[in-house]
Amino acid sequence: MRHLARETETAKAAGMTGRLCLDVAHAKTINTLLSPSSHEIDEARRTLARLDAPTGPYDGSAGPTRARAEAVLDLAAKLAVR
Repeated sequence: MRHLARETETAKAAGMTGRLCLDVAHAKTINTLLSPSSHEIDEARRTLARLDAPTGPYDGSAGPTRARAEAVLDLAAKLAVR
């Protein structure tokens, strides 16, 4: 299972949000690792609040940063993760 977890964490770091599962015993590990963590959800909320603040950053990083935060919250909502 360590190999599965390591590969799944690597896939998530590369931006993947899903993984083929051929063994039902692997499903829980994969789902847990690919679902947004409570820390990631909180960080996404803080990021959007910072970007929406009147003094928020308005450089070229705002668009991609917003898109990533919104993607995390969208995935969490679809998976009913809080």
